[in-house]
Amino acid sequence: MGSVMSAARAMAENDGSETNETVLWNVFANVFGEEARKEKGEFDGYYAEGFKVTREACGQDPRVPDIVRSLKERGCRVVLATNPMFPMHAMVMRIGWAGLEPSDFDLITSYEDFRHAKPNPGYYLEIAERIGIPPEECVMVGNDADEDLSASSVGMDVFLLTDCMVNRSGKDLSDVPKGDLDDLRTYLDEMTP
Repeated sequence: MGSVMSAARAMAENDGSETNETVLWNVFANVFGEEARKEKGEFDGYYAEGFKVTREACGQDPRVPDIVRSLKERGCRVVLATNPMFPMHAMVMRIGWAGLEPSDFDLITSYEDFRHAKPNPGYYLEIAERIGIPPEECVMVGNDADEDLSASSVGMDVFLLTDCMVNRSGKDLSDVPKGDLDDLRTYLDEMTP
């Protein structure tokens, strides 16, 4: 488990010179030797099959697809900005569990093609650059006060979902827009008429 945490830390501190996937496998190779790279197929196999059992821990709320599709209908660019520490096929599975399709998003972040990770502000700049929208015109919606609120450091607005809020460092969130999915819908409706 220590090597997985080391790899996650290394991806979070990625300076942008390599993809997060490369960073992860470099950590594994440093810990277990170069032979570890031969296990990539087994690693990918877990995300193709074994990862499915985590669905039981994931909820599904019909408001989420409604919100995403409503934004798309209004011409908004929608990004699945989950921490890019996992392969794309894991992200695609999670999208399906939420009642969505990959085509519902203009960009899905994954470890194969991103060079930064949360809470690194470079992650949010990388997203804005890829979708061609200035960070000041973007809204990050998340539930982690440490990881998602860091988007504000590059000028993005942030809305925190309180249903499953994570605030490990006990940040003062009194001035941060937050609430449940209904509050999010109202917030977005006011921003994107």
